[in-house]
Amino acid sequence: MNIAILGSNGLIGNNLLNEFIKEKNNKIFAFSRANNPKYYQYSDFSNYEYELIINCIGIGAPNSFAKSISTFASFNNKFDQLCIDYLHKQPNTKYVYLSSGSVYGDFKIAPDDNTIIDEKNLIKLSEYERVKFSTENFHRKLKNLNIYDVRIFNYVSETIPLDSGFFVSDIFKATLRNLKINCTKDKFYRDFTSSHDLHKLILHLFENNDNDVIDMFSKDPVSNHELLNFFNKNYDLNFTFIDDNISSPTGVKKNYYSISRKAQKKYGFYPDYSSIENICNSFNKIKDNF
Repeated sequence: MNIAILGSNGLIGNNLLNEFIKEKNNKIFAFSRANNPKYYQYSDFSNYEYELIINCIGIGAPNSFAKSISTFASFNNKFDQLCIDYLHKQPNTKYVYLSSGSVYGDFKIAPDDNTIIDEKNLIKLSEYERVKFSTENFHRKLKNLNIYDVRIFNYVSETIPLDSGFFVSDIFKATLRNLKINCTKDKFYRDFTSSHDLHKLILHLFENNDNDVIDMFSKDPVSNHELLNFFNKNYDLNFTFIDDNISSPTGVKKNYYSISRKAQKKYGFYPDYSSIENICNSFNKIKDNF
């Protein structure tokens, strides 16, 4: 299969690249804005033929969020349109756009198959969420094209930078460097996927002809308390609960996961790993090379 991956030098893009490389029959076109000869240039995107396009372009880590958000809309729309233009010429090609679970906005309870995003509330969302939701809406209007928006909630891998500012990377860093981590005593829940299960979902989507949005999920989400206590028990993590409120560049999310199972019911996707398993698999690989 000929596969184009946009944002191949990013965290998810690079990990998916490695997953698809394992399948010997794939030819990968790894695109990036990085000036590196190992990547294809976007100016040449329309010169090749693809059966699958995966758009992994995004902002990335919390520590780079403030710096990147001002230009996010323009480069998101630019590269999304690049893919759409290609689909108009090659309508049999499947396009997977990595969206974000944060478009739901309010996570007092986890969204399910019946949750509707109220566009009136978009003004309350961050610029990042508004752009992602706007892109999803644009895709739904292109009903004759095979476009899948996959909403990612949380993602973890062995290549996650320890100083990226993610909650899980802060745990990894504190554990490996024997530091103490402070965490709000308020309980919150997260669902962590990995390149393994994301790759698996994409293969299921590829087998269909559809235009749809899908929530990514693991076998089970995990709470901050569960995760901290697990790392304390198994890896001697030193942590303290404090009274500070939960913080996030895109707002407070107490239940940042989805209980929608459209990916399972409609496309036959069953994740292989739970959140804690994905986290442990990643951490053990980091620890072995630390």
